[in-house]
Formats: sequence, C-alpha cells, structure tokens
Amino acid sequence: MESWLSKQSASLLLFFIKFLVFVELPVSLCAYDWYSRCSNDRFNCGKITNVGYPFWGDARPDACGHPDLKLNCAKDITTIEIKRLTYRVLAVNESTKILKIVRDDYWGGICSPRLENTSLDHDLFDYGPGYLNITLEYGCLIPGLSTCTINGFTNTGVIVQIGAQGPGLCTASVVFPVAILNLDNGARENLELIEAAIKGGFDVKWKEETAACSACTESKGVCGYDVISKNRTICYCPDQRYGSTCPSSPAGSPQVPPTETGMH
Repeated sequence: MESWLSKQSASLLLFFIKFLVFVELPVSLCAYDWYSRCSNDRFNCGKITNVGYPFWGDARPDACGHPDLKLNCAKDITTIEIKRLTYRVLAVNESTKILKIVRDDYWGGICSPRLENTSLDHDLFDYGPGYLNITLEYGCLIPGLSTCTINGFTNTGVIVQIGAQGPGLCTASVVFPVAILNLDNGARENLELIEAAIKGGFDVKWKEETAACSACTESKGVCGYDVISKNRTICYCPDQRYGSTCPSSPAGSPQVPPTETGMH
C-alpha cells in the first residue's frame, strides 16, 4: 500500500510540475514576444511603410501603439480616424513626428463631404506649420455659382472663403485646413484648384510621449503602450522585463508586461 501511495504521490508531483511549466512557459515567451513583435512588426500598407510607435494596426499589435492611433489598411490605402472623421494618410515622417493627412470624404471632390468641421484631438495632435483654414459654403443663393449634389439634392451654389467662417447666406459650411503652398497660383478663386489643394493634404504633428519613447530606445528597449493604466508609454526590454526604461544589466527575475485578454 505504501509503495502504491508513493507512486501516486510521485505521479501527482510530476503532474503539477508539468502543469506549472505549461502555465509559466507561455507567459515568459509572451513577455519576450512583445519586445520582438514591437521591434519587428511594423505597419505597412501601400506607400505607407515601416511605421512604428506610437502607431499600430493591421499586422502590428495593439500593445505596440497608443489605442487612439490605429492605422487602418484597405486596398493599399492607409487611413486614421480622428474625432469621428476618417483621414487618408499620405505620408508619415517619424523623424519630425509629422503625418500628412486629408479628409477621406473630400478625396472624391468638394461635393462629397460630411458637413462637419475639421477638429483635431489636441491631446494627440497639433497642426503642423504652414496651413490655412478655408471654408466651403454650400447652398448659396447666389446666381452663377458652381453647384453640388449632396445627399441626393442639388445645392444652388458653392463659395470658397479664406479663414474659418460660418455659412453666412448659405445653408451649410465646412471648415478645414489646407497647406498654404497648395493655395498658390489662383487656387483661391478656382474650385478645381481648391480640390487639388485639398487633396494635397495638411500636416499634423503627433504628441505621444516623444521623450519617454526616446529614453526607452536609448536604453535598448522598444516602445509600447501600457494597456492596463492606459496613460503612458511602456518600455519592453530584451531580457523580458518592462518599465519606463531598460536596466543596463539583467538582474532579478523577468517580469511580464501587463496585457489584456486575447493579446497573447
């Protein structure tokens, strides 16, 4: 009987050892995986390539970027949503922290807008230099103006105003920024040139913890986002630890970065 109990005890001990290895091993791999994935999995879509922190999306996991800075890819077109409006991303410059964007509803021309003013989330973005607000006024009761068909009905006229203004004598208006250089050569008086100026986009500069990410990369880490506190950059380290920066030499037991369910 004692021999049988000893065998049973040994079997149970072996089972628990295997169970602990099974549980702990994926966690350690998961911790290291965030370092390697956030290092190697860059956002690539059409002409927008090799984009890293603070952005994520497509094959780049959400733990690698700010939750409100998701890039979307469809048919080789990159878009980003800012305050409920969708923008096409024309260029990304990581060294200057500049995105060149254009409202997607205006990509098809000035007669296909959502009648909402452009508004940035200033916790995330500032306007870049060299832009000017213009106002497109729709449904203007002035003879001889170009007309637009919007939402199935034809407006009586469209007026372009420089600066942020209301609809005035017209029924609706939309304010948005345009690069000043794109308004040269008579564009202010010509709707076709205005459309071309709009498609040229405007610059916005992202603000997401540039200093924190620089400190992380200088310590040989890779930047990600703390998905638990949702308010700061996190630094994933090659030795599986995480923090604000990586230590100069490994010490102690590896820590596992906080992750949400389903992120492994």
